[in-house]
Amino acid sequence: MQKCSFSKIAAYAVKTSATAPKLLLTTGWRKKCTVSKKALLHSYSFYIFVFIFFNRLAHPCICEGILKFAQIRNRFLFALLIIVTCVGCDQTTKHLAQTNLPIYQMFSYLGDTVRLQYVLNTGAAFSLGASLPENVRWWIFVVGQGLFLLFLTLYLIKNHNLRRSQFYGFAMILGGGLGNFYDRIFREGAVVDFLNIGIGNYLRTAIFNVADIAITCGLALLIIGIYRSERHERQQAELESEGQSAEAQANPETPAGSDEKDRDTTTT
Repeated sequence: MQKCSFSKIAAYAVKTSATAPKLLLTTGWRKKCTVSKKALLHSYSFYIFVFIFFNRLAHPCICEGILKFAQIRNRFLFALLIIVTCVGCDQTTKHLAQTNLPIYQMFSYLGDTVRLQYVLNTGAAFSLGASLPENVRWWIFVVGQGLFLLFLTLYLIKNHNLRRSQFYGFAMILGGGLGNFYDRIFREGAVVDFLNIGIGNYLRTAIFNVADIAITCGLALLIIGIYRSERHERQQAELESEGQSAEAQANPETPAGSDEKDRDTTTT
């Protein structure tokens, strides 16, 4: 028996869509793919073929709905891949920093452009809030951050029709936030930072980690997406105004005197 593949079934179903009601009965189908009834029923290709056959008979909107669902699914899968990659890279680099770098000892590379320094940050960026009481820091950096990440997750699920740059930007922010949130939960409220970039001793960044890089890249994607959406809206508004002006030129208004002439002719 010849094995029946999805590509053959789909191509043949689309090709013979005009005669779809007789598709299962034609000898052409049997010549294209000869399989036993049991093998056909137990194969995924049969169910996919039945869907294509039903779609051709029922309504074309079904195919559009399935394609839209597939696009949304692929978007969420790629966003999940981004989140898992951000969290995985962040936690891996933090583990390497903890095991290979002495705490609070600095190592300089590339002419003091890159510094590696393993520190535990109990506050936000630039150690903001590190001097707060422990219970206050727990409410702000654990409970508050957890609620923000939950809200961001729900926002992504609900607004899946965002621009790609905006959607994946939110996904990168969520991945970076989850990486730091993991530290808050399992490292006694402290985040592992180990990277520092700058020139000299004055023009330098704060000590950060891979999660902070993901959050920064996500914010950059959001800004790019907002700029593109605004530019697209402006272009659409300009096209609509041009179309309205073109219609006005193509259909000029009749002069006021013509109405009086028409009334005179109708009365006579």
